[in-house]
Amino acid sequence: MGPEAVRRRFGGIVLAAVVTLDVFVMAGCASQRSDLRALESCGSFQFPAGSELAEYEVRTSFGDETMVAVVEIPASELNNFKVGSNIDRFSPGVPEYLKEYWRNTKKFSALESGHAEHADEGGVSQTRWVAHSSEGATDVIFIRAAC
Repeated sequence: MGPEAVRRRFGGIVLAAVVTLDVFVMAGCASQRSDLRALESCGSFQFPAGSELAEYEVRTSFGDETMVAVVEIPASELNNFKVGSNIDRFSPGVPEYLKEYWRNTKKFSALESGHAEHADEGGVSQTRWVAHSSEGATDVIFIRAAC
């Protein structure tokens, strides 16, 4: 096999790898949008444009699904998230019992910061728990929703 044949074969392999990578990236984005929509539907949330699902897990037990997630939204959109999701008030800090839901997430340390708050729905909804913390231009929303 001459040098030209090797270059053609190598070029084909590189092209196939790039196309495959693009397919995986597109599938990941589609899956993330689908998971975000499922979370919106389950917990009656409305995420603003530019929201990104940082972590997501679905736990199933006794026929019920529980979604545990971390969503990053632009800080300027926090009020739109609160209003659209019908969350009337947040209370300062995050109680220890709520922190347990997100203890294994990569962003857990944000819940320990002085900027963390939790939604206090006063028993109105026992199917969703929400906390958030500000990280500059981004707000990190911690969610647990039972469907």
